[in-house]
Amino acid sequence: MAWMKELGEPTRHALILVPRQAAMVQDLGPFRSGRLLETDILPGSALVCPSEDGMPVLDEEGIIRFTFEGNANGAVNLASFHERCLSAAGRLATRAPSIAYGRARPSEIVPVAEMDLLRYVITRVIDSASLEEWSGEKVSDFLPPADLRTPTSRPEDTNPLCKLPMRSLAQGARGVFAWLLMDGTILTKGEDDSRPLTAWRPGDPGLDGILEAAGLDLSKRLTLAA
Repeated sequence: MAWMKELGEPTRHALILVPRQAAMVQDLGPFRSGRLLETDILPGSALVCPSEDGMPVLDEEGIIRFTFEGNANGAVNLASFHERCLSAAGRLATRAPSIAYGRARPSEIVPVAEMDLLRYVITRVIDSASLEEWSGEKVSDFLPPADLRTPTSRPEDTNPLCKLPMRSLAQGARGVFAWLLMDGTILTKGEDDSRPLTAWRPGDPGLDGILEAAGLDLSKRLTLAA
């Protein structure tokens, strides 16, 4: 059991990592094999480390410390890569005690995407090819197109988004439904045609107002809409 509290306060941003091809994944842990990471890393695991200015945070020895989630127990809610990323990111943000903490030299890993630890979303894909090879999934299976222009209510834009993983923000108690996609895009829908299904991204004019109408409090709106 390990605890990363010695790293200090969590950073706002984190990086999703994958091992380099030269690193034997099953040989990265001292519990079984005597290497740097604290336990063996299963293929397809989500590795998440704190970052600053787009770079991994290094400890005093120049080592990257990260959390990981490999779903070794076959949990149904951790079957997909984005679910494992959320689990590892939550562990990193809360510094929860766990065996799922690792250490690696910078030369042994590749940053493939950036996460926001307040919204728990993927804000930037850095290396889609390495991410897809490691995860076994297409980026387009869990993230909207990077060039999506918002706000938009065009069905040709919004309908494909409905097939992507999302988390509910508001369930229509005030006449507005809202969902958060894995890149921070927000979908909203009113009970009638006056508020069609619309895709928004943070900073879009009108987003804060629709989230307020949906019943989200100010702190939540500032986190999601700014």
